[in-house]
Amino acid sequence: MKRQLLAAFLLAGILSGCASQATEKACKPSETEPDKLVTLVPEPEKFVSAADSEPKPSPAPLPEPESEPEPEPAPVPEPEPELVEPQLSMETDGLYYIQEDGTHLTDGNVDRLFFGPDGRYTCGDVELDEQVWNLLDEMTSGPEAAQETRLREIYDYISGPSFGYLGVAHYPAGSDDWVNEAAAFILKNGKSNCYGFAALFCLCARQLGYQAYVVAGHEYSVTNEHAWVMIDWEDGQSYLFDPQLDNKFPQYDTFRETTEDGVYYDGHAYYFP
Repeated sequence: MKRQLLAAFLLAGILSGCASQATEKACKPSETEPDKLVTLVPEPEKFVSAADSEPKPSPAPLPEPESEPEPEPAPVPEPEPELVEPQLSMETDGLYYIQEDGTHLTDGNVDRLFFGPDGRYTCGDVELDEQVWNLLDEMTSGPEAAQETRLREIYDYISGPSFGYLGVAHYPAGSDDWVNEAAAFILKNGKSNCYGFAALFCLCARQLGYQAYVVAGHEYSVTNEHAWVMIDWEDGQSYLFDPQLDNKFPQYDTFRETTEDGVYYDGHAYYFP
């Protein structure tokens, strides 16, 4: 019996030792095998800035190779103005003279007609110019009418009953610097002598584009001082107009009279200075 217990005890010890060794082997890593333990290390988070999040611009295109500049085109010469026939031009605000290049003549004369800085005909007195222009506008058919028609109309008006005779001072024979003064006098007073009648008609004729001028001379006899108007016509002749004689003698008509040895109308002799 004792032998059986001892054998059982020894067997239990052997079994206990084997179990302990087996446990150690199981818990102790093998010296021959490498350590297979893997430690997982998390990757660091990548920081993205706002600048990195914006879309990056595309790379600039490469510059094209420079080419030679094209030659500039030759300047085109301006066309020369079309030349026109110089002529007087009656416009809505006055008489002008159109030159060859189509522009208005300024500060210059065309024979006896003077054109001021604005291109309009002027007698040298702005106020008198306006009075004469208004008289023509009121007493003639207007700018659209024929030039000679208007000349006849203003002659009939001045030589008619609208103006009366007034004995005033005479001007020296051969002088003509009294035109503006004498015309302004008859327009203001409604009457004058032959100098006033002649001066007013002369300015009206010039405003219509006629080469008119006054003559201070003698009529009927070499002692009878008188004044009248002459107009150089397009036909090359000079014609006589005497509005004061027709005003005094309504039966007369000395509109555009011709001369023969100084006798113009019904035996009336005009003596030029």
